[in-house]
Amino acid sequence: MPSTQSRIIASVNWIVAEKLAKVVFAGLVGLAVARYLGAESLGQLSIVLSFYSLGAVVGTLALDRVILKYLADPEFEIAQVIGGSVILRVLGSLLGFLLVALFATIYFAPEEALLRTMLLFAASGYFIAIPAVYEAALRNRLQAKQIALNKTSGILASGVTKLGLISLGLPFSYFVIPILVEVFVVSIMFWRSFKASEPSLNLDSQSLAVGQHILSESWPLALSGLAGTLYFHADKLFIFDILTSADLGRYALLTQIVAVLNFVTVAINMSFAPMLNRRFFEDWDRFWPIYQRMTAAKLAASLLIALTFGLLAPRVLPILFGDEFYFSTDLVVIFSVYIILVGVSSFV
Repeated sequence: MPSTQSRIIASVNWIVAEKLAKVVFAGLVGLAVARYLGAESLGQLSIVLSFYSLGAVVGTLALDRVILKYLADPEFEIAQVIGGSVILRVLGSLLGFLLVALFATIYFAPEEALLRTMLLFAASGYFIAIPAVYEAALRNRLQAKQIALNKTSGILASGVTKLGLISLGLPFSYFVIPILVEVFVVSIMFWRSFKASEPSLNLDSQSLAVGQHILSESWPLALSGLAGTLYFHADKLFIFDILTSADLGRYALLTQIVAVLNFVTVAINMSFAPMLNRRFFEDWDRFWPIYQRMTAAKLAASLLIALTFGLLAPRVLPILFGDEFYFSTDLVVIFSVYIILVGVSSFV
């Protein structure tokens, strides 16, 4: 039977693999969507997704950060912990939906009724995502492989749906459908995985009492998560409010391209991860030189990517995505510096 150390290393590797699949496949499909929609429609879709992300944080109530503690505590039964968490996710989903509805009513002008409808339609996915709470039970058993497969299945389903919408020539409002497709597939996968190993689920008063304990610890984390998500999406909110949808679309395209380009440093991390994890536990003296070489490789790769991006982006991107995707030199330089910073600061 594999040791705990081996299982932890394997779990880390599977998590990295899942993140890699998300960056590569979802990123490339996102570029295809950008080319199809154009700058204005891409900007409108981006603002809808930003508000959706804010509500999603509220919908989860940061339970994933707390549930593992209770699952590891022998005082609580797994069925009660998961049952209480499901009850909380139902309430959180309702709260997240109401928050998004409030945002949609206040933020969008009357002539932007379509964006409001798209956001509310996407927000219904909070309720579909409730079974994703079962992920904590799989994490408790270090089943990172199954978790990665479940999430990757959702990413693939969403990507295929987007490509299908493009092939059918449908308008941008249909591109909230892939959100629900991904959430549905992931939820079904987690539900099946949980039922296969833990068929019982309690939704009684004891589960509710456990849920109250969990909520007492998770709500501050949910608030901090909401603040963090707002911080990461504030740029898009300001651009949409101050400038135009097309400006936001151009900005969103650059962020997607940079995410795909940063895949190189992620790949370096992934290739070094098994060796570094093993050396960290077994031989510190050999771990440090390998880590230094990895850092140097990431720095060199980041500098090369940033330089190439800075030189080619203003000329190549309008050719690849259309004349409406034009970019100032200042903006390209800022994103080039960002590529370097992300590459150097990304640790295994």
